[in-house]
Amino acid sequence: MADFSYYDQEVLEITFEEVEDWAQEVGHLKDINAGRQHFPYREQQRFFHALNDDPILYGDLAATLQECERLIDTCRRTGNGILFSL
Repeated sequence: MADFSYYDQEVLEITFEEVEDWAQEVGHLKDINAGRQHFPYREQQRFFHALNDDPILYGDLAATLQECERLIDTCRRTGNGILFSL
């Protein structure tokens, strides 16, 4: 979601079929944030550097991941995808 190159005309669509992939990514990031999994060192440094460089854009990681899980749950219940716009 934070990679704006995936947006088409300032809109990012995550189809219902892609929601499960997104759920796996969110789960992986939650595990990393909780210290249950680790990135390779260079990837970890890039990840945390990006978060620290732009706290306004990324905000609180734990809260953002919780919001992502809420959206994923809604997609699963409704069978719909998600549209994000800038």
